[in-house]
Amino acid sequence: MDMPIASIVVGVVSDTRHQSLDKVSGLEVYLPVNPSTEKPVMNILLRSNLGAGALASDLRSVVAEVNPAVPVTKVRTLQSVITSSTSAPRALTLLLASLAALALLVAASASTA
Repeated sequence: MDMPIASIVVGVVSDTRHQSLDKVSGLEVYLPVNPSTEKPVMNILLRSNLGAGALASDLRSVVAEVNPAVPVTKVRTLQSVITSSTSAPRALTLLLASLAALALLVAASASTA
């Protein structure tokens, strides 16, 4: 990060997870969004009592009021993000448990024969 000028700290977070729930991100730096540091993708986390569909619709309306050229895509609930992050380890655990049960059945049948 080439920054010859002073920067403003806009956030400090004690524990973040970007890639998945089991990978610690390490040190994080949050900078104000401007054309030189802006990424083409931005994630926003919202808490609301509205349903996901109503919240997505309201969010699209608010963003369109501010800048109609900014698309709002991939609106998901936090539960769906957590489920997709934990589905692979859960499937592997289920597979290993099934193989362990099969091994127990084989061992039990061998000892009774």
